[in-house]
Amino acid sequence: SNTTSAGSSPEKEGYNFHPADSKPFCLCDLQLAFLQSLAKWLRDHLWCERSLELS
Repeated sequence: SNTTSAGSSPEKEGYNFHPADSKPFCLCDLQLAFLQSLAKWLRDHLWCERSLELS
């Protein structure tokens, strides 16, 4: 059901409506970027650890 009551403010409507469309993309992008940077950090970190052990 579409809740477009006269009591709701336009800002709130806009805020509720827009993220519904854009949030999934934003969240996915953020999670993807976060996971990628985390994986990169882990890879570099573990690689440094391993290099130190080997040398």
